[in-house]
Amino acid sequence: MPQTVVLLYPSDIPDLGLDFPRYGIVSSRGRAMKTVRGLPRADDGEEVTTSVAPATVTSRQVPEDELTNERPGLALFRPGTVISNDTTHHGQVTAYNNGVYEFLTSSGPLEVPYDEFQEVAPAIAIFIVASRPSAGNRLAI
Repeated sequence: MPQTVVLLYPSDIPDLGLDFPRYGIVSSRGRAMKTVRGLPRADDGEEVTTSVAPATVTSRQVPEDELTNERPGLALFRPGTVISNDTTHHGQVTAYNNGVYEFLTSSGPLEVPYDEFQEVAPAIAIFIVASRPSAGNRLAI
C-alpha cells in the first residue's frame, strides 16, 4: 500500500511552533485523528510525530515523489531572491507546480523554475532593501 505524504503548514500544527511547512508521512489512520510522522528538514535533523485531523490530511496530501524531487513545498512562504530580465527581485514563494514556483514580489507575481530561487534569511532581506544595485543589474524590491 502506498504511503500517504502530506505537506503540513505551521497553522495545521500550531503546538509544534514550526516556522515553515514540513513534509510528513501518515503512520496511522484512526477515525478521529491521524498520526503523522513529520520528516526533518535537511538543515535541522528533527523528526516529530503529531496528531492531525483527517480533513487536514486530505487537504494537505501531496504526491509521494515530492519526497525524492527536491521537496519543493519546503520553500513555501520563505523569503528569497530571483533574477528575471537582469533585475534582482526579492519576495517569497506562494505556490508551486510542475517545476515552477510562484514568487510574489512588490512588483507582482513571477513564475520561476525551482533552481532559480535563492532562499535568503529574513535579516538579509532588510539589507537588500537598503542596498544600491550594481551597474548593469537593477534591484526590484
